[in-house]
Amino acid sequence: MPKLTKLLVERAPLPSTTSGQSFVWCSELRGFGCRINGSGSRTYIVQNRINGKERRVSIGRHGVFTVEQARDEARELLRGMRLGVDPVEEKAKDAAQGVTLREAIADYVKHKRTKNGPLRERTKADIEYHANKHFSDWLDKPVRKITRKSCAERFAKVSETAPSSANQAFVILRAILNFARDRYRTDDEPLLPENPVDVLKRTWHATKARTERVPHDKLGAVWVALDEQRTQGSVLRGLSTAAAFVQFQLLTGARWGEAAQLTWDRVDLEGKVPSWRLEDDQAKNGIGRTLPLSSQAVAILRAVPRKKGNEFVFMSRTGEGHLGDPRATYEKVSAIAGLHVSSHSMRRTFTNVALKLGIDMWKAELLTNHIPQSVTLMHYTETDDLRESCAAEVQRIGDWIDDQAARASGQNGVALELKLA
Repeated sequence: MPKLTKLLVERAPLPSTTSGQSFVWCSELRGFGCRINGSGSRTYIVQNRINGKERRVSIGRHGVFTVEQARDEARELLRGMRLGVDPVEEKAKDAAQGVTLREAIADYVKHKRTKNGPLRERTKADIEYHANKHFSDWLDKPVRKITRKSCAERFAKVSETAPSSANQAFVILRAILNFARDRYRTDDEPLLPENPVDVLKRTWHATKARTERVPHDKLGAVWVALDEQRTQGSVLRGLSTAAAFVQFQLLTGARWGEAAQLTWDRVDLEGKVPSWRLEDDQAKNGIGRTLPLSSQAVAILRAVPRKKGNEFVFMSRTGEGHLGDPRATYEKVSAIAGLHVSSHSMRRTFTNVALKLGIDMWKAELLTNHIPQSVTLMHYTETDDLRESCAAEVQRIGDWIDDQAARASGQNGVALELKLA
């Protein structure tokens, strides 16, 4: 076995198969050699036993390393192995210690599992938003360099203008760092001795459950304005679709994502009981359900503009993908309602109208796709398909909203005058 030289490495024959390997070893430094792959690549390596395990470690490719540079590196590796240092484990530790926040986020999004399965697209979007909005300058920083002090300072800074957003951003960061601590754990050196976000335990902003909804006495005027925007607003600018979207929310109690991601293949306007389907992977709680549609919702959906090749019921203004947050339309509703309302306010409005009409709470909860709380509902009641059990209730809500709109537009007053005459 000769001393390893440049000439010996370059003249070493290829293995007999393209998937095979052959080795040339050095007589001068035992354990140092070159691996030749069937593709023709030549890589310097060291091989030795440590703690009873055979270890083979790559140094680098011939051409990137000269044989003398590789030999020097091999001497250091072999010396460490004789002293009990496992280079494979050391490499894994270095990789773990160097993992960046960006890498930890990507790993979390890809591998994190909840009781309902992988993360939902909306959750992934929230993570991406807060990562870029509040932690953009931390993304390429090693996770182990995120400190309690830096978390406290960043939380205080975000809180100056957006306390609720600060809460959400750091709840997400805490979950990612906990995941990373467990995933990149090494036997003798943890990635993080503690989660630095824990410094905020006593400084989270108190939040109250939001209760904003369209008041009953303003809902008619809101509906009239939405109807006008839907029928007369610009289709090209997306105003018509935005109004139809908000009306659909008011008539169904659908969450923003559930309505925005609704596709035509999950809508049945011709059945005995018209309906729309929420699949498991689209529902916030992971539970799909078939839900009835009122005649008002059917009429709105029939009039929604379509584009060949776009599967979404509520298209974006460009015709590509689905509608985003129709903020201008929510602001218009807010002005008429006399208070700030958002997408979730439409959902609360639906539920509140249902209760005002005397609809059972359990039916209102199922229609808004909440998880049944009682054993009877969970195990002895049909909760997957509500077309038979809740169609009448959905229609009552649609009719009541229609009546409020008629009152707001003065139609009921005209009808009363005609009746008296």
